[in-house]
Amino acid sequence: MNGAAAPITGGPPAHHKPRLLLAEDEPSTREFLHEILVAYYELTVALDGAQAIDAAQREPPDLVLSNVVMPGVDGIGLTRWLRANARTATVPIILLSANNQMDTLRRGLEAGADDFLLKPFRPHEILARLDNRWRLSRAVGG
Repeated sequence: MNGAAAPITGGPPAHHKPRLLLAEDEPSTREFLHEILVAYYELTVALDGAQAIDAAQREPPDLVLSNVVMPGVDGIGLTRWLRANARTATVPIILLSANNQMDTLRRGLEAGADDFLLKPFRPHEILARLDNRWRLSRAVGG
């Protein structure tokens, strides 16, 4: 082996890039996620839940990936807003958190999140979960 990292594969087919709304306030995590996702998704990046709500109102995304802990409107508040809005009620939502407390997981899922990933995460896991949620939503007419 030459020590080079293997390229990341996965995600939806390159000929159709679903619109992914990424809400992440932490700059290094946001940049890391952008690098992973930009090849597979048409990204809209929000620095917090309020910006994500504004973006979703302008153009509903196909998927949402959001941090839970953010200033102002957090990921759980964003999830509740998305679920309460007719244009975004069925959009798949995956929440990210460094907090592995069961209460955080429970609150996220009760708010309507479809999935939950704990930080740190692996790029392949993010891509696989997003791809699975996107394919499932398309299969059921979401």
